[in-house]
Amino acid sequence: MELQKYTMKIVLLSDTLIGSAEGCGATIDKDSVFDEVGLPIIPGKRIRGLLKEQGKLLHNNGYLKNSIIDLFGEEGNTDKKQDYLSVSNFTVLEYKENKASLYSKIKEKKITRSEVIKCFTTLRTMTRIDEDGIAEDSSLRTFRLLKKGAEFIGELSFKKSQKEDFDNMIMLLRRVGTMRNRGLGHIKCSISEKNIPVSEVSDNLVSGQKLVYKITTLEPLIITQHSDDPNMYETLQYIRGTVIQGVFAQNYLKSNKADSVFTRLIVKGDTVFSNAYPFYENNSFFPAPLSIVREKYAQKKAHNLLLKSIEEQTSGISSLVNIKETKIQALTIPQEIRLHNKINNQTRVSDDGKLFNYQSLPAGMVFKGHIFVNNQADIKIINSLIKSGSELRIGRSALSEYGKVLFEWITEDESCIKDNSKPVIMRLLSDTIIYNKFGFSSLNYQDINNYLKGEVKIHHEREVNVDKKNKLTIPNIVSKKSRIEGFLNVWKLRKPSENVFASGSCFWLDKLPDNAEDLENKGLGERTVEGYGEVLFSTVEKSGGEMEYLDSLLFIERMDTPDIIPLIASDVIESISYNQVKSIIEGKALSDADKTLKIPNNHLLGKLRGMAANPEAFIRNLDDLKEPARKQLRNSHLEGGDSLYEHIKENNNYVNEIISKIPVDRDYLKSKISLLQQAYLEQYFIQLRRKNNRKK
Repeated sequence: MELQKYTMKIVLLSDTLIGSAEGCGATIDKDSVFDEVGLPIIPGKRIRGLLKEQGKLLHNNGYLKNSIIDLFGEEGNTDKKQDYLSVSNFTVLEYKENKASLYSKIKEKKITRSEVIKCFTTLRTMTRIDEDGIAEDSSLRTFRLLKKGAEFIGELSFKKSQKEDFDNMIMLLRRVGTMRNRGLGHIKCSISEKNIPVSEVSDNLVSGQKLVYKITTLEPLIITQHSDDPNMYETLQYIRGTVIQGVFAQNYLKSNKADSVFTRLIVKGDTVFSNAYPFYENNSFFPAPLSIVREKYAQKKAHNLLLKSIEEQTSGISSLVNIKETKIQALTIPQEIRLHNKINNQTRVSDDGKLFNYQSLPAGMVFKGHIFVNNQADIKIINSLIKSGSELRIGRSALSEYGKVLFEWITEDESCIKDNSKPVIMRLLSDTIIYNKFGFSSLNYQDINNYLKGEVKIHHEREVNVDKKNKLTIPNIVSKKSRIEGFLNVWKLRKPSENVFASGSCFWLDKLPDNAEDLENKGLGERTVEGYGEVLFSTVEKSGGEMEYLDSLLFIERMDTPDIIPLIASDVIESISYNQVKSIIEGKALSDADKTLKIPNNHLLGKLRGMAANPEAFIRNLDDLKEPARKQLRNSHLEGGDSLYEHIKENNNYVNEIISKIPVDRDYLKSKISLLQQAYLEQYFIQLRRKNNRKK
């Protein structure tokens, strides 16, 4: 049954702490969760966990029609089943447009991330009280809370038949966040139907045997790899072919049985699923070749060790790179680390010490890969399983907070080299499994002969008696040996380990193999259906191995600034600009107060401060003061300047001068002139009274 999308809205009825398990500098001990521009976020994992808690409460009282497992899945099960509840992160209204608008202002250095955060938050200090009712030493803590009144929306996906159960859970959900049982986190929730089934999207049939697709991350993505830290789940920088294969297998089994077609297409390997690599600024980025190194003391110079030997000290390249002729450019992908904790099912609070980190790729990344299909009939089957524009969930923790992606078929393709008379470099983009004649994984270069069409002879450059007219020769090799081991979740067993040529290994061939196109489409070696053995052929440049290493590209999520600034972003920008001007004006007031001589008495200063509450009538009321009061103001003056009476009458001109220097919308600030005048006058008179009190 298809999943249905629903929009859930959360309104904060009290200040709320969506704990990030992190502090901020020396002033904030526990902070809320914010994105890179400062907009607040409620992680989807929190909401999914709270909904499950309400579901168990309903189940225990007999009010739940479906089982908890049917609704949320089985705890600890890593099957990537798509028909359980999935929850996106909850963000402010018009999130993308607001984020883009604020990002552009931050990039222009008109506002800062800290100023954006300040618009949504308030600080609260708390302390621990002992049994005698006295505050414990060193127990004072500062928390940054989201202000009440903020609204968030997120997306839920579940079966339509389960709506009544989820409606009841959402109705019961009243509190969220840290210390939600101590007065914080009171919320109001509502849900509405979007009327768009998850898989009901337009189709874009692609012709040909190589189907090219792109995947855009809509949420952070985790494609796990081995980590030496047991509390850290590290991510790859690309999407494995097995992940894509699994998604297609799930979609096939939703509408069909595990029949012979499924076995042939998905299991036996008639369909080959490549890895999907980052695609940024119209270029694909692949693992760096092991043969290319940089000079240690001249970082712009690179060399291809396949083509020449060098004496300079060098270092390898570990990042993903794009190579065009003799230029090489790396891509730097900022990876976010989020701290999570395990919840005790009995107490529903965090288990002490059970913390773990997720490392994730950012939202907005684009990956490109391909699926190779043998015939036209299979093309129609593969195309029908996932239609262009489908939103999928892949990777770890894909049902909440992570893993939401957009899948699209595209028609562009990179053609293979056709000229087989010139030398080429065969580069392994993924680990490659080569079997010998006995059926075991081998690291003997001679066994590659089993996979390259045309007789292959491995030789060293010193050997000259080689008949190159009829033989495909490999003059040089730069490779690395590795070992892989997999796990089959269905059987709960490990796959046999294999010796492999590691990703990045390179082979210099004196000509293009006859089956080069098949190798680029289907892969080299064994288990290519799982993404192993991906290869790329490139011509040998005339530079003799000399290359130029360009400055690395830093991935930045593309954000198109909307023509009309959304309401939330507009309010934030206006609030920040007002606070910037107010801060400047209050600083000026303190400075002017320090320069003021012969200060009037506190009685008159108190009266003037009360008059400042109405700036529009301040000048008129100032002229109505009795002569003794006006005399005090005329006798008081600023160092080398006007009398205090003249100075405060000219305050309006100073405020306008400050507004003219602020690089934001000045129309809003002009509407706040009276408040800014009031801020100056109040701060000025307060400081003068402090100076009088210090003299006493």
